[in-house]
This record gives sequence, structure tokens and C-alpha cells, in this order.
Amino acid sequence: MATGWCPHVWTCLDHLSSQRRPLEDHLGFERELMEAAADGPRPFADLVGATRLPVLARAHATHLLWHRRLGVDLARPLSDGSMVWPAPAKGA
Repeated sequence: MATGWCPHVWTCLDHLSSQRRPLEDHLGFERELMEAAADGPRPFADLVGATRLPVLARAHATHLLWHRRLGVDLARPLSDGSMVWPAPAKGA
């Protein structure tokens, strides 16, 4: 019997959707984040920590997760320890 998703999934989706709108990237965080993720899964905190300004890069990382440029396992709550990886290229 299925009764619904785990409560953390709704919270995570709500958080990710907060970054669904276009986001200006004047400081180049997208490139930094994608380069940091290219080596394979990394904890979210390490990924944003690899940028020049981790606090600001968090919003860009969330934006990339929402737009499926980065991937994360939604079976667990999103946290600094969540493993993040580059999403496969479209059409791959």
C-alpha cells in the first residue's frame, strides 16, 4: 500500500523550486560548480566550498539542481552531506 512520499521530499522540492526562476551569473558560479562536480559525486558542502564565495554559490547550486544540470538523490533529505553529481547531457 502506498500512502505518499516521505515528508522530506516535499520540503526538498519546495526548496529547490525557490530557485526555478532565471538567475544572473555575473560571478561565474555555474562554471565553478560544474567544474567541481565533473570529477564525480561530491557532498553538497564540498561542492559549494570549491567556489570563491560558498555562501553565494549555494543559491546557484540549488538553481542547477532544479534545472537538472546537477543531480541529487531525493530519497534522503537535502543537506550539506548530500552527494551531488553532474547530470547527464540532454539526449545522452
